[in-house]
Amino acid sequence: MAGPGGPEGPAAANVHPLRNRAFLLVWLGQTVSLIGSGISYIAIVWWVWIETGSIVLMATVAIASTIPRLIAGPFAGAYVDRWDRRKVMLALDATAGVVMAVIASLLAFNALQVWHLYAFTGIIGFGVIFHATALLSSVPNLVHKEQLSRANSLMQVSHGASAVFGPVIGGILVAVLGVSLTLWVDAATFFFASAMLLIVAFPSPRLKTEKSVLHDISTGFGFLRRKPALLTLLGLFAVTNFFIAPLIILLPVVAFGTLRMGSEGFGSLYASLGVGMLGGSIILAAVKLRRHFGLYIIVAIAGFGAAYVLFGLSTFFFLSIASLGAMGFGVSLASIASSTVFQREVPLELQGRVFSARAVLAQGLQPASLAVVGVLAERLGAQTVLIGSGALIAVVALLTLASAGVRKL
Repeated sequence: MAGPGGPEGPAAANVHPLRNRAFLLVWLGQTVSLIGSGISYIAIVWWVWIETGSIVLMATVAIASTIPRLIAGPFAGAYVDRWDRRKVMLALDATAGVVMAVIASLLAFNALQVWHLYAFTGIIGFGVIFHATALLSSVPNLVHKEQLSRANSLMQVSHGASAVFGPVIGGILVAVLGVSLTLWVDAATFFFASAMLLIVAFPSPRLKTEKSVLHDISTGFGFLRRKPALLTLLGLFAVTNFFIAPLIILLPVVAFGTLRMGSEGFGSLYASLGVGMLGGSIILAAVKLRRHFGLYIIVAIAGFGAAYVLFGLSTFFFLSIASLGAMGFGVSLASIASSTVFQREVPLELQGRVFSARAVLAQGLQPASLAVVGVLAERLGAQTVLIGSGALIAVVALLTLASAGVRKL
């Protein structure tokens, strides 16, 4: 059976995504861009930590990028379903490149302030939700339905590669070139992704309707209300994302404080998370998952929580590396399985709206977590917050086993 909107026919079902020119070019551009984002993440976190030494300020920078995504999230799907998805991604990659170039230039002239990062990361965060929705909705148009799990695995390989190579390269570049030139590297990767999208073409079904945008938004949420198993999964993702937020903020605190590491060491520590993601993605790109996606998700998230606890307990570099690698593998498996479930369960013409509703529901609690994590860490200690977060993720994942609908996905 042909995938909805993707390549059709029995032969297409057996064409690996990497032998599909359109998918390959899109994937290559996004992979390079994601690696660049990993590089700039290390540079920005290093700059904020050196300039302020404040956990709270690092959390507020993260909040500044998260809140615009949540505000724009419901609208992203409605508009992505109406617009040409390739052009949406192209425009947003180019815009992000310009923003990173402005940040790098301000830093070069010693004019960058923390409040600038609030504004600029907010702009990028606003674009991220549109870009992510357009990209995820485009995958079924690029490959046959039978190749969706492999295509999603390769997309996860991109995130794994970003988390492996981005921090390592970023740590080295910050030490050798400084933060400003390192940020120029990220700007260049965004422009490369734009170039790849310029030379490729693929179908982009657009919704033709006289209904209002608010009606389209309600359609996405309404679809999910009628799918209790998908809603249960989103509840699990919401809890998981709420308790992942401390890791995002406290990883540099552990690196610089507990483990006494510099920018290169921080990059290497962060990269271990990506090694697990990359390893899991490569394995799953070779193995075509067919069923039991719900169970894969539950097991992956429970394992992630257990490894999270181990990381919180660790005061040794190599144990921290191993636990982060295990966490990365869990993230990879859960992400690939969940993307495939939603692409299979959601009709193509609804995917933009449903995927943006999914993002809002799954990530809506993150700003609240980011708002309190700095205060909790300063009062209770970073390790206590990490251990408690991991334990709660594992418990909630195991409780989800009670849902027969999720187990059957």
